[in-house]
Amino acid sequence: MAKGFKIEDGVPMPAARIRGQQQPLIDALAALDVGQSFFVPADACKTPSTYCGKVSKASGAKFTCRKSEEKGKSGHRIWRFA
Repeated sequence: MAKGFKIEDGVPMPAARIRGQQQPLIDALAALDVGQSFFVPADACKTPSTYCGKVSKASGAKFTCRKSEEKGKSGHRIWRFA
């Protein structure tokens, strides 16, 4: 025992948790095929490039993200290129 803390072996670690409402964005990134893209409105996610990096690191897929405006709404368009 280390100063009031009980050290334990074999306790399973829970799966990583995604904070906020970004799971649909992560699922969409994971579903993209090379050459496909989708638009993310700014009010849906302020930093989609962060999620591109996370999914890319986990899956090996490559994404690029550019600011865009579509139908009068600003946001980002994300493409999978590899």
